[in-house]
Amino acid sequence: MTSLTRAPRGRMARSVRRPRVAALWLSACLATAAFAAAPSVPDTATFVDKASGVTYDYPASFKLDPEFHGSPVMIGVSDSSMEKGDISFRFLTDPALVPKVDSAADAEQLGAALRAQLDASLRRAQFQRMGSTQLLGRPAADVVYRHILNVASRRPLQLRLVATVIGGKTYSLRCSYPADLAAEYDAVCDAIRDSARLR
Repeated sequence: MTSLTRAPRGRMARSVRRPRVAALWLSACLATAAFAAAPSVPDTATFVDKASGVTYDYPASFKLDPEFHGSPVMIGVSDSSMEKGDISFRFLTDPALVPKVDSAADAEQLGAALRAQLDASLRRAQFQRMGSTQLLGRPAADVVYRHILNVASRRPLQLRLVATVIGGKTYSLRCSYPADLAAEYDAVCDAIRDSARLR
């Protein structure tokens, strides 16, 4: 005779197995969904900039950018093509534009000095924005302009300079690309900025 409070052995075993199977199935589904949703990380390579003493990571699909056509001296990286236009990323070093950059206020001063320099040297340029960020572990200025490189093209470029001062030098990451591709290449500029380090 079967007790009213106890299920038959076979039925009990099936009822215990069902939640376990359901839990395993749910775990497998969640793992698959997480794997499918995970963003793919592009392959990167590391550039060693001998002139500035800076190294940084860049998308491995980019090309090395020579000092001039046919030169063995590489000054940065590029994703230029006939379809996309001129796209380049490189570091520059110059004498310090301000004595030091230890705070956001110093970065703002450096940004103002960069603006004065760019306003004087860039024709057909239009200031877009300025902010502060970090570069090489230091506070830095982030200045953005749009300009026409030559009258024939009429396609505006976005020029972005991220700069800081270390040891009496201004270190500037110069990112240049067509303004209509800014969303894509601003992200590359950010990634190079974040990976940059002094050798």
